[in-house]
Amino acid sequence: MIPIPASTGSGHWSRRVSAAVMLLAVLAVYIALAASASYVLVNGEKVSLSQVRTAADCAEVVGISMAPGNLLDVRGAVIKSGGGEAGTVIRDGVSVSPDTVLAPGDVVTVLPGSDLTEPVQEKVELLPCQPVGPDLRPTVWAEGIEAFRGLRRVQRGAISGRVGTIEIAQIRPVVISRQRPTSIKAIALTFDDGPHPTHTPQLLDILAKNNARATFFVLGIYVKRHPDLVRRMLQEGHEVGIHSWAHANYTQLSSAAVAEDIARCQKLIHSVAGDSVLLRWIRPPYGARNATVEQLIEAAGCHVAMWSVDPRDWRRPGSEVIYQRVVGRAHSGAVVLFHDGPANRAGTVNAVRRLVPALQKKGYRLVTMSELFGLVPVFTGEVYLDLGADHIHLMPAAQEMRVIVDGEPIEPAHPLLIGDGQLLLPLEPIVERLGASYEWDQERRVVTISGLRGTLTLYLDSQRAEKDGEQVLLRIPPVLFKDAPRIPLWAVANITGAQVRYNSAEAVLEMSSRLTGTGIEHTIRQGSRDRPSVVGAPLAVPSVE
Repeated sequence: MIPIPASTGSGHWSRRVSAAVMLLAVLAVYIALAASASYVLVNGEKVSLSQVRTAADCAEVVGISMAPGNLLDVRGAVIKSGGGEAGTVIRDGVSVSPDTVLAPGDVVTVLPGSDLTEPVQEKVELLPCQPVGPDLRPTVWAEGIEAFRGLRRVQRGAISGRVGTIEIAQIRPVVISRQRPTSIKAIALTFDDGPHPTHTPQLLDILAKNNARATFFVLGIYVKRHPDLVRRMLQEGHEVGIHSWAHANYTQLSSAAVAEDIARCQKLIHSVAGDSVLLRWIRPPYGARNATVEQLIEAAGCHVAMWSVDPRDWRRPGSEVIYQRVVGRAHSGAVVLFHDGPANRAGTVNAVRRLVPALQKKGYRLVTMSELFGLVPVFTGEVYLDLGADHIHLMPAAQEMRVIVDGEPIEPAHPLLIGDGQLLLPLEPIVERLGASYEWDQERRVVTISGLRGTLTLYLDSQRAEKDGEQVLLRIPPVLFKDAPRIPLWAVANITGAQVRYNSAEAVLEMSSRLTGTGIEHTIRQGSRDRPSVVGAPLAVPSVE
């Protein structure tokens, strides 16, 4: 027998023990893996595959019903039991049928059946406005308020026909009743010797842009040539007066000739614009009048129209001279004499282009002769929007306000508004210039703006809105003002990511589509209001102060 050294036997035994330990460890891991693979994870709980085989089994194990919920009407009442959404099983992130066979290690989520609310149909009705006086009490109708309408939104179930919600927005224009409006600063701009095919349309454009009114004293010979201009004057809220047929001096005509001239003019204007047009004023050519002329004008049912500020624009001294002469003599109750024909009146047009916003900036309202002298009620340009308990004061912003987008001045399609100290913007061309797009559903009175920060759906004259499909609220709503939408400045800035700077002293609104930082430069004072998130909270609109 050959002896074996003790040290050699001990090492061999040690190696055999180590191998056995390793084998046991591997076996333990295998057993553990095999054990874990026999389970699935259901709604976060470990469930053995011995308990579940299909997706439907998982619902039973966790006690969740896959039965459909109910179909509900807009008020929450059941229309049809089981008419809702059935339960859903999601395996590894993918929806599967209830009979799907599960595999070891699957991650399963079971969602119960849910109720489903019927589709909603929305109907929008326009409501007549309700004029009020400065004391906010009901008052008489006035020209110029017919373009303002309130809204009534009714949401009704498409299946049940039941009414879900009703939103009512009332509009109350502020009107000064039939008395001379001494409580407001007002001036009447008047234009003689037209209409002229070049100058009169330019003047009408200027007045329309600035929401101003005037009185046009027309000559019969030119009314006959340009009847459409007379109709446009009246359609846009201006007043038409008589200035004779062909500029004859009434003091040098017989009484019969003056009466015939006036009647001829009245007949022509009524044939052009309709018998309902009230011709209240006659301005005798050259301002020439005597007792006989005044009596004949009164007999025709009219008033003599003179003036108190004459820049002598008929001499064509240049637009700067005309402008300075009127600005220097302007006063409340003034009647300013201009001419829109028949000679070259480019100087007058250019002067008026500057004068209208300049006078408005000084606080003057530009009205017709009849408004100035209290023959008709006067619409102040202010309206109140009533949304339940909220009463929002709206009025046109400063007419001379400049709007600059990305360093370039633009001409908004409609005047900007101020609503309780907040700026509201027209859609065109501001939104598109900021790199966003919009859709205007005129029938439903809904605007959808898509920009850098998502999609915002706005319901006009309503404080509810939707940001990327989620409900949000607006403290100042978008409004329907003269049949055109105006959108809160802060809402536009939030959805487009634009920077905004407003200088109230110089009446300049600057907007930039180049997003930096938070997207808003706070040169607009916000008082104590906090700036909330766009999603799930009110969209705060900066104050205009």
